[in-house]
Amino acid sequence: MSLQSLNARITLTEIRQDLHGTQIDLTVDVPAHNQEVIAKVIDGVEGFITVTIDEGDVNKDRKKIIKEAKRFIKDITDNAVDELELSDRNIRRKILTTEHTTIVDNKEQLVVVVVKGRFSGAVYETGIAKCSPSDVFNKYIGEAIALGRAYGLDVSKFENAPQPNEYANGQIITFPEYDSWYRKLLYRVDGFGRRDDGLVVVKDDVGGDSVGTRAFGVSSGSDLPIISDTNAEY
Repeated sequence: MSLQSLNARITLTEIRQDLHGTQIDLTVDVPAHNQEVIAKVIDGVEGFITVTIDEGDVNKDRKKIIKEAKRFIKDITDNAVDELELSDRNIRRKILTTEHTTIVDNKEQLVVVVVKGRFSGAVYETGIAKCSPSDVFNKYIGEAIALGRAYGLDVSKFENAPQPNEYANGQIITFPEYDSWYRKLLYRVDGFGRRDDGLVVVKDDVGGDSVGTRAFGVSSGSDLPIISDTNAEY
């Protein structure tokens, strides 16, 4: 489990007993995905205690950040500068006097935002958000990041969005990177959690009779990576 995927809570259990023979338990709450803090906590106690890490409900956190991304996009689109709580007058003015066009490339997992003058049509800024191969693509998170970069806003919470750690209906999955079918064959998770759970083919660059049978159904222990959750039902 990489530090990047950790959620918030670290439970530290003292291996040694105190003078009265009582085991000591210590729980430390750490800001989600704060790798530096987590690393320091682990490094500071290494060799003296065991470290148990609880990821928490990451999909719930993912759902929350997607909702915030949608609201962020809407506020900029509606010129709701007060909702954005902007103190920089130049940024406020830019949002009020411009409009933007969003281009989403699902195949390349790329979102581009072009900011133009509302009346002149002149291009002022361009924001680009390219999903890392190790992250899960979501067009709303991508658009929020691209918008923020175009307007000079802090979008670090979207850039550091938690990655889903459980399957959910609507996610797009593929085969592991070491498999020759990686990203050549894509499935949409459908009916996850039911006895009849299955996968729907949404991309097939492989062909042949075997397509649609190698990844029938998914479970929590599956190693099929999630590559997109734009339409996930969290």
